[in-house]
Amino acid sequence: MTKKGLSLNPMLYHPGFSEASTKNLNIQSENWKLLWMAAVAYSKGERAHASYLSEKGKFYGKLAREADEKASREIFEASFSESLLDAVHMVLVIGLVQKEGIEWSEDNPGTLVLRIDGLKEYSFMTSDSDSE
Repeated sequence: MTKKGLSLNPMLYHPGFSEASTKNLNIQSENWKLLWMAAVAYSKGERAHASYLSEKGKFYGKLAREADEKASREIFEASFSESLLDAVHMVLVIGLVQKEGIEWSEDNPGTLVLRIDGLKEYSFMTSDSDSE
């Protein structure tokens, strides 16, 4: 069921779907619908109408591919930004740990293991918001 060209399928509006994903699903749905209609028209002997619908289906197929490529780029860019931010945070933490002389290792990529012997106050623990 549609209203104003939007699908009312509740799964399309799941929080995990972006607006681009929803638009892409609608385009793909339109593409398949047109190709199905073209096949039906062809089977009824309506060759000219089938050809017209097939061409429209190809147009929507092209739009769907372009939307897929755009969504893939957006996912890659977001993933790259997050990875870069994680790497910067890791470098900052390693710098603080080395400055304090704390032994550390990276047993798994992105996971630091710190060896802290006993209770000690470190310079990075103090801040202007401390009440003491």
